[in-house]
Amino acid sequence: MSPVADASVPAAPRGFRARVVRDLFERPAGNFAALDGMRGFASVIVHVYHCGLWSGQFHDDNPVRRALNGFWTGIDIFFVLSGFLIGRILIGELLRDRRIHWAKFWARRSFRILPGYWLVLAGLLLLSAGGIGGAWYYLFGTSDPSVLRRLAWENFAYLNNYLQPSDGASVMSWTWSLCVEEHFYLLLPPLLLAIFRLAPARFRLPLLVGCVLLPLAGRMLQFRADPAIELLGGFYYRSHNRFDEIFVGVVIAYLHVVHGSALAVAVDRLRHLLWPVGFALAAAVWIGGGLHGSGSAFTVVWQFLVMAVGTGFVLLNNLYLHNRVERFFAHPAWYPLSRVSYGSYLLHPFVIFGLVTLGARFGIFPPGVPGFVLFCAVVLVVATLFASLLFVLVERPMLDAGVRVARRLDERRTAG
Repeated sequence: MSPVADASVPAAPRGFRARVVRDLFERPAGNFAALDGMRGFASVIVHVYHCGLWSGQFHDDNPVRRALNGFWTGIDIFFVLSGFLIGRILIGELLRDRRIHWAKFWARRSFRILPGYWLVLAGLLLLSAGGIGGAWYYLFGTSDPSVLRRLAWENFAYLNNYLQPSDGASVMSWTWSLCVEEHFYLLLPPLLLAIFRLAPARFRLPLLVGCVLLPLAGRMLQFRADPAIELLGGFYYRSHNRFDEIFVGVVIAYLHVVHGSALAVAVDRLRHLLWPVGFALAAAVWIGGGLHGSGSAFTVVWQFLVMAVGTGFVLLNNLYLHNRVERFFAHPAWYPLSRVSYGSYLLHPFVIFGLVTLGARFGIFPPGVPGFVLFCAVVLVVATLFASLLFVLVERPMLDAGVRVARRLDERRTAG
């Protein structure tokens, strides 16, 4: 759930309260309001899914588990958004300057992504040194702090989605999606540069569509070799199995940047079909897909791409049309959730297990569906508050520093 939108550095406001208002509630110029809403929505449903998963709601078939079956797809929404926003930046550079500004790109990405993640990871290792007990065992898969210290390098290097040990012990296992996006950030710039430099213009879009289809073909071959694949046995987390979703966003970015006028006309002609088809594809995954148990051809091979295409249709609707769906996602209430979604994703499992521990000790949450709804609401509020502090105190200053470094690099390049 990596952040992708980079805001320019505005004039620094005076006072901490002014900083908070600027950082959390003032949308930067150039942001797509409805895409911020999609990010906020994705963050909420991932939180709710993890609340059900880690509070014991998925132990057997019950109404809560059935209701939450599709909420894991918030990650897929993030993947498509990442592909679009990063692809739009890089494709714009290639069309404008016929090159990618590597140093500028990596300066902004590194300052945006690494500090918050590494700070939370280091804090976890420090706090766990005193011992791991109670429900926390189920989050880390171990009660031994030395195991976390031994495995932490995988997280610092963004390799834990491939190297997670078979015994289930893990450090921040939910950051597998950050690994997928980081690997994609390494792949996409040289890939786009090669496509734009070596391929005639008429072949660029087909090549990008081919990049969408390659992971699908890979999943198909893996399913043929082992029809009993368990998605959560490792298959689900690996970057090469999930890149097609991010490439869907890149294809939309290419059409948006290179063929924007023609795309706007096509979207207008399909204005009454885009969001219904997008929602129908998402509903097919929510109802017929899933993550638990052994996979079927749909769950192993198709559901990720189906969800990505459905998300892509909704993204196109929100880019070019003004209707009830776009107005829903463009509502200002989504923006603060979107703004801190990265930090909230990093921190929310700690909030969930902390509240599970308190709830078991003091009986805070009543049993049944009402108690679960209250639990989700408290998790969302507390995680958002902690993430807001992380953003204001760490992420935003680092983001501003990254922008300044990128500008200096750009000035040196221009001067040179």
